[in-house]
Amino acid sequence: MNNKKQYAKVTDLNGIPHLAEAIPLALQHVVAMIVGCVAPAIILSGVCGLDYGDQIRLIQASLLISGIATLIQLYPLGPLCGSGLPVIMGASFAHVPMLIALGGQFGLPTVLGAQLAGGIVAILVGLFYMKLRKLFTPLVTGTVVFTIGLSLYPVAVAYMAGGSGAQDFGSPRHWFLAIVTLIIVTVFNYFTKGICKLASILIGIAAGYIIALVMGMVSFDGVGSAGWFQFSMPLYFSLRFEATSIISMAIMYVVGSLEIMGDFTSTAGGGLNREVTEREMCGGIAGNGIISIIGAFLGGLPTATFS
Repeated sequence: MNNKKQYAKVTDLNGIPHLAEAIPLALQHVVAMIVGCVAPAIILSGVCGLDYGDQIRLIQASLLISGIATLIQLYPLGPLCGSGLPVIMGASFAHVPMLIALGGQFGLPTVLGAQLAGGIVAILVGLFYMKLRKLFTPLVTGTVVFTIGLSLYPVAVAYMAGGSGAQDFGSPRHWFLAIVTLIIVTVFNYFTKGICKLASILIGIAAGYIIALVMGMVSFDGVGSAGWFQFSMPLYFSLRFEATSIISMAIMYVVGSLEIMGDFTSTAGGGLNREVTEREMCGGIAGNGIISIIGAFLGGLPTATFS
């Protein structure tokens, strides 16, 4: 009941958030997801030995593809290209171990070639969802989402310690900043109401950034020299197809489709108070496959729902 009252305060009669609440909540989504979108690109570029310029291109392409994927899921281009559900898409952390293994052994072009093949597999899963859903029960999809969530803890802890490869990795100041930020988010999330509760992540990030500024942990040296606009041409990184990589990525895309099934089910049930429809599920999974194929040509990484 309290959740319903709180929800009513920040929405109109149709359940649409008021603009004053929608803008900070949308900003919270962006700042919460942008690290997740950038980190896989940074990790992969390091494994593949990309120079600074190509690293930037890979990051930009990943952000661009994440935005396009989100828009396609929100506003479907057809029955098999988008779900129409309020979900955020971003570079998939579930694929990171696979990306590291393939990138280190074969290079980035092979990763993107395998991603293109994986996108085709995702489209097939979406097309045959009705035949496959008896195998992928809520218990199975829920377990996959839970496992993927657990697998991200080492990444979170590494970033709390300063980020893998940092010269002062594990220093007290990194832990102090991370723990203070975590406390701020927890306090606002559990002990406040209304917009403060809903925007707890945004408030925590803003407070943590201010503290980092005071501690001298923020540098703007690279901002002044960066260009305002840059777009990589399609196939800048090229594509290469290798059988082992394709098979491995195809399996990973099936697992990613299970994650999407679980996320869509929880989004429809928790956010819309109903079950997810067949069209939403098929369109969402196939749409993720389509955007992965586009990402392979533009240099963006595999996407997944940021549940």
